[in-house]
Amino acid sequence: MSTHETFEANLDNYFCEAGVVEVYADLRRRMIAKEFEPVSDVVTQRWRGSFDLYDAYAFGQVYAGLRAGEITITSIALGADPGGDDQLEKNQTKLARLESPFKAILRKGRNDSDGDFSWSASIFLGDTELQPQSAPLEVGCTKPLTTLWHLHHERGLARWPYGHNRVWLLMKHK
Repeated sequence: MSTHETFEANLDNYFCEAGVVEVYADLRRRMIAKEFEPVSDVVTQRWRGSFDLYDAYAFGQVYAGLRAGEITITSIALGADPGGDDQLEKNQTKLARLESPFKAILRKGRNDSDGDFSWSASIFLGDTELQPQSAPLEVGCTKPLTTLWHLHHERGLARWPYGHNRVWLLMKHK
């Protein structure tokens, strides 16, 4: 069973509790209506189809973390939108435009992420200073569970969603 399937199976019991489905159905409706842009693009972009209740739950967890200050988000100017998965070299060339201290490397194949995003000097996200480190990079479409997983297990994620000319960095602080 995949991570996504295990996650969904575990949530099925939670969704049976009184009032829970209604909360996430409303959140799903609001996601579809694009009420959370640009944050929803940063957390998730669908390949096809619409968001489901599992997507709404995972998005809700990330969004709640942002609202509570447990997750910080910032954007890094790039000046170019990503191309499709078949444009690895073109995307790498675009990412080479990142200004110092930022650097991004894309990987071929199916991995836990599309690449790595790093910075070689201290940066500030709000009042929080981050020492040089790296975070996984997800380009284009991604499920909200993938974002939630990276934030939970790796405490950070860089996102370069379709239609965005910036890389977004999310870091979990608590």
